[in-house]
Amino acid sequence: MFGGYDCGQWASRPRGRSHPAESWVLGYLSGLNVAHDRAGMSPLDPLSSLNSAAQAFLWLDNFCQANPLRQLDGATNELFAELKAKQR
Repeated sequence: MFGGYDCGQWASRPRGRSHPAESWVLGYLSGLNVAHDRAGMSPLDPLSSLNSAAQAFLWLDNFCQANPLRQLDGATNELFAELKAKQR
């Protein structure tokens, strides 16, 4: 997705205050979760594996440090896939 956030931007965002990319990630994860549910896919509610938004952000921090050239949407898709796999 050209023009979107990439992992390099995510990894270099200022910590300790809200950043627009964080809101985007939470909205995108929520949308993936709803689409997953509406499609009747299992497991139900993969996001229930998370206890907080901070856990998602930490996962993305680690992923993006290792993959700075990846796009943030792809990184978030990877997170969602991992959450689905944990519930199987």
